[in-house]
Amino acid sequence: MTAILRRRLAAAAFRATTASLAAALPLALPAALTVALPLGLAGPARAAGLDSGTVGRWLDASQALEAWSNTLPEDRREALDGAGDPAAMMGDMADGRMLSAAVSRMAGAPEAAQAAGIVSKHGFSGLDDWATVGDRVMQAYMAIEMQGEDVQGQRAEMEAARSQIMNSPDMTAEQKKMMLQMLGNAGAMMDQAGKADPADIAAVQPHLERIRSMGGSD
Repeated sequence: MTAILRRRLAAAAFRATTASLAAALPLALPAALTVALPLGLAGPARAAGLDSGTVGRWLDASQALEAWSNTLPEDRREALDGAGDPAAMMGDMADGRMLSAAVSRMAGAPEAAQAAGIVSKHGFSGLDDWATVGDRVMQAYMAIEMQGEDVQGQRAEMEAARSQIMNSPDMTAEQKKMMLQMLGNAGAMMDQAGKADPADIAAVQPHLERIRSMGGSD
Protein backbone atom coordinates (compact mmCIF):
# COMPACT_ATOMS: atom_id res chain seq x y z
CA MET A 1 0.00 0.00 0.00
CA THR A 2 1.43 3.38 -0.93
CA ALA A 3 2.15 6.03 1.69
CA ILE A 4 -0.38 8.35 0.05
CA LEU A 5 -3.05 5.68 0.23
CA ARG A 6 -2.29 4.97 3.86
CA ARG A 7 -2.57 8.65 4.73
CA ARG A 8 -5.78 9.08 2.77
CA LEU A 9 -7.33 5.98 4.29
CA ALA A 10 -6.39 7.07 7.79
CA ALA A 11 -7.87 10.50 7.20
CA ALA A 12 -11.05 9.07 5.72
CA ALA A 13 -11.76 6.08 7.92
CA PHE A 14 -10.54 7.27 11.26
CA ARG A 15 -10.74 11.05 11.21
CA ALA A 16 -14.07 10.82 9.38
CA THR A 17 -15.62 9.31 12.45
CA THR A 18 -13.57 11.67 14.67
CA ALA A 19 -14.36 10.89 18.27
CA SER A 20 -17.26 8.64 17.27
CA LEU A 21 -15.06 5.66 16.49
CA ALA A 22 -11.96 6.72 18.38
CA ALA A 23 -13.81 7.46 21.62
CA ALA A 24 -16.82 5.17 21.42
CA LEU A 25 -14.72 2.05 20.99
CA PRO A 26 -12.57 2.58 24.11
CA LEU A 27 -15.69 3.37 26.11
CA ALA A 28 -17.51 0.21 25.06
CA LEU A 29 -14.45 -2.00 25.30
CA PRO A 30 -14.36 -2.56 29.07
CA ALA A 31 -18.08 -3.16 29.29
CA ALA A 32 -18.15 -5.54 26.36
CA LEU A 33 -15.22 -7.44 27.82
CA THR A 34 -17.26 -7.86 30.93
CA VAL A 35 -20.08 -9.55 29.10
CA ALA A 36 -17.93 -11.99 27.18
CA LEU A 37 -16.76 -10.10 24.12
CA PRO A 38 -13.63 -8.00 23.59
CA LEU A 39 -14.79 -5.57 21.85
CA GLY A 40 -23.92 1.02 20.81
CA LEU A 41 -29.78 1.52 18.79
CA ALA A 42 -31.60 1.09 16.02
CA GLY A 43 -34.20 -1.41 17.13
CA PRO A 44 -37.62 -2.09 15.70
CA ALA A 45 -39.31 -0.27 18.57
CA ARG A 46 -37.56 2.62 20.29
CA ALA A 47 -38.64 3.53 23.80
CA ALA A 48 -39.06 7.08 25.05
CA GLY A 49 -35.94 9.21 25.13
CA LEU A 50 -33.33 8.58 27.79
CA ASP A 51 -33.05 10.82 30.83
CA SER A 52 -29.92 11.92 32.65
CA GLY A 53 -30.58 9.62 35.60
CA THR A 54 -30.73 6.55 33.36
CA VAL A 55 -27.48 7.53 31.67
CA GLY A 56 -25.86 7.93 35.08
CA ARG A 57 -27.06 4.48 36.16
CA TRP A 58 -25.72 2.98 32.95
CA LEU A 59 -22.33 4.52 33.56
CA ASP A 60 -22.33 3.27 37.16
CA ALA A 61 -23.23 -0.24 36.00
CA SER A 62 -20.57 -0.16 33.28
CA GLN A 63 -17.88 0.83 35.76
CA ALA A 64 -18.99 -1.91 38.13
CA LEU A 65 -18.82 -4.42 35.27
CA GLU A 66 -15.33 -3.27 34.37
CA ALA A 67 -14.15 -3.64 37.96
CA TRP A 68 -15.67 -7.13 38.13
CA SER A 69 -14.11 -8.18 34.83
CA ASN A 70 -10.69 -7.30 36.21
CA THR A 71 -11.18 -9.94 38.92
CA LEU A 72 -11.78 -12.80 36.47
CA PRO A 73 -9.11 -15.50 36.19
CA GLU A 74 -6.68 -14.91 33.35
CA ASP A 75 -7.81 -18.00 31.45
CA ARG A 76 -11.42 -16.79 31.46
CA ARG A 77 -10.38 -13.33 30.36
CA GLU A 78 -8.42 -14.85 27.50
CA ALA A 79 -11.32 -17.09 26.54
CA LEU A 80 -13.74 -14.18 26.54
CA ASP A 81 -11.29 -11.99 24.68
CA GLY A 82 -11.25 -14.47 21.81
CA ALA A 83 -14.98 -15.10 21.74
CA GLY A 84 -15.95 -12.53 19.12
CA ASP A 85 -15.39 -12.06 15.40
CA PRO A 86 -13.70 -8.65 14.90
CA ALA A 87 -15.41 -8.13 11.54
CA ALA A 88 -18.81 -8.85 13.08
CA MET A 89 -18.08 -6.47 15.93
CA MET A 90 -17.24 -3.66 13.52
CA GLY A 91 -20.50 -4.37 11.71
CA ASP A 92 -22.37 -4.23 15.00
CA MET A 93 -20.82 -0.84 15.71
CA ALA A 94 -21.94 0.41 12.31
CA ASP A 95 -25.46 -0.92 12.94
CA GLY A 96 -25.60 0.81 16.32
CA ARG A 97 -26.06 -2.48 18.20
CA MET A 98 -22.59 -3.31 19.44
CA LEU A 99 -23.52 -3.96 23.06
CA SER A 100 -26.83 -5.64 22.26
CA ALA A 101 -25.13 -7.95 19.78
CA ALA A 102 -22.36 -8.69 22.28
CA VAL A 103 -24.89 -9.70 24.91
CA SER A 104 -26.81 -11.90 22.49
CA ARG A 105 -23.62 -13.73 21.51
CA MET A 106 -22.62 -14.39 25.11
CA ALA A 107 -25.52 -16.78 25.72
CA GLY A 108 -24.31 -19.73 27.74
CA ALA A 109 -21.16 -18.11 29.10
CA PRO A 110 -20.74 -18.96 32.80
CA GLU A 111 -20.12 -15.28 33.59
CA ALA A 112 -23.49 -14.16 32.21
CA ALA A 113 -25.44 -14.62 35.44
CA GLN A 114 -22.83 -12.72 37.43
CA ALA A 115 -22.86 -9.83 34.97
CA ALA A 116 -26.66 -9.73 35.02
CA GLY A 117 -26.61 -9.56 38.80
CA ILE A 118 -24.27 -6.60 38.70
CA VAL A 119 -26.39 -4.53 36.31
CA SER A 120 -29.54 -5.40 38.25
CA LYS A 121 -28.08 -3.59 41.27
CA HIS A 122 -28.18 -0.43 39.17
CA GLY A 123 -31.82 -0.71 38.19
CA PHE A 124 -31.58 -2.73 34.97
CA SER A 125 -33.81 -5.74 34.41
CA GLY A 126 -30.95 -7.69 32.86
CA LEU A 127 -28.08 -7.53 30.41
CA ASP A 128 -30.41 -6.92 27.46
CA ASP A 129 -31.82 -3.85 29.20
CA TRP A 130 -28.34 -2.58 30.06
CA ALA A 131 -27.10 -3.15 26.51
CA THR A 132 -30.08 -1.44 24.86
CA VAL A 133 -29.58 1.66 26.99
CA GLY A 134 -25.84 1.51 26.32
CA ASP A 135 -26.36 1.38 22.57
CA ARG A 136 -28.42 4.55 22.78
CA VAL A 137 -25.89 6.26 25.02
CA MET A 138 -23.16 5.41 22.52
CA GLN A 139 -25.16 6.70 19.57
CA ALA A 140 -25.95 9.98 21.30
CA TYR A 141 -22.33 10.36 22.39
CA MET A 142 -21.11 9.88 18.85
CA ALA A 143 -23.62 12.47 17.63
CA ILE A 144 -22.35 15.00 20.17
CA GLU A 145 -18.71 14.38 19.30
CA MET A 146 -19.41 14.84 15.59
CA GLN A 147 -21.14 18.20 16.04
CA GLY A 148 -19.30 20.90 14.12
CA GLU A 149 -17.42 18.42 11.94
CA ASP A 150 -17.27 18.83 8.16
CA VAL A 151 -19.28 15.70 7.46
CA GLN A 152 -19.61 16.33 3.73
CA GLY A 153 -15.90 16.93 3.41
CA GLN A 154 -15.18 13.74 5.32
CA ARG A 155 -17.51 11.77 3.08
CA ALA A 156 -15.71 13.16 0.03
CA GLU A 157 -12.41 11.97 1.49
CA MET A 158 -13.90 8.56 2.11
CA GLU A 159 -15.03 8.33 -1.51
CA ALA A 160 -11.56 9.36 -2.69
CA ALA A 161 -10.03 6.70 -0.46
CA ARG A 162 -12.49 4.12 -1.78
CA SER A 163 -11.45 4.92 -5.35
CA GLN A 164 -7.77 4.62 -4.51
CA ILE A 165 -8.31 1.30 -2.79
CA MET A 166 -10.25 -0.11 -5.70
CA ASN A 167 -7.58 0.99 -8.20
CA SER A 168 -4.51 0.16 -6.13
CA PRO A 169 -2.20 -2.36 -7.83
CA ASP A 170 -0.32 -2.88 -4.57
CA MET A 171 -3.16 -4.42 -2.56
CA THR A 172 -4.51 -7.94 -2.66
CA ALA A 173 -8.20 -8.60 -3.11
CA GLU A 174 -8.45 -9.52 0.56
CA GLN A 175 -6.76 -6.29 1.64
CA LYS A 176 -9.10 -4.27 -0.56
CA LYS A 177 -12.10 -6.06 0.91
CA MET A 178 -10.95 -5.32 4.46
CA MET A 179 -10.26 -1.64 3.76
CA LEU A 180 -13.54 -1.14 1.93
CA GLN A 181 -15.40 -2.75 4.81
CA MET A 182 -13.66 -0.37 7.19
CA LEU A 183 -14.73 2.61 5.11
CA GLY A 184 -18.27 1.29 4.85
CA ASN A 185 -18.51 0.83 8.59
CA ALA A 186 -17.14 4.34 9.19
CA GLY A 187 -19.79 5.80 6.90
CA ALA A 188 -22.52 3.75 8.54
CA MET A 189 -21.44 4.96 11.97
CA MET A 190 -21.72 8.54 10.77
CA ASP A 191 -25.24 7.74 9.54
CA GLN A 192 -26.15 6.22 12.91
CA ALA A 193 -24.90 9.28 14.76
CA GLY A 194 -27.14 11.44 12.59
CA LYS A 195 -30.18 9.44 13.72
CA ALA A 196 -29.64 9.93 17.45
CA ASP A 197 -32.76 10.88 19.41
CA PRO A 198 -32.55 14.55 20.50
CA ALA A 199 -33.78 13.51 23.95
CA ASP A 200 -30.95 10.99 24.20
CA ILE A 201 -28.43 13.64 23.21
CA ALA A 202 -29.76 15.99 25.90
CA ALA A 203 -29.56 13.21 28.49
CA VAL A 204 -25.99 12.30 27.60
CA GLN A 205 -24.70 15.88 27.42
CA PRO A 206 -24.24 16.36 31.22
CA HIS A 207 -22.17 13.17 31.37
CA LEU A 208 -19.70 13.96 28.58
CA GLU A 209 -16.65 14.41 30.78
CA ARG A 210 -17.32 11.17 32.62
CA ILE A 211 -17.82 9.28 29.35
CA ARG A 212 -14.63 10.72 27.91
CA SER A 213 -12.78 9.76 31.06
CA MET A 214 -14.07 6.19 30.88
CA GLY A 215 -13.12 5.98 27.24
CA GLY A 216 -9.68 7.44 27.68
CA SER A 217 -10.55 10.27 25.30
CA ASP A 218 -8.86 13.62 25.70
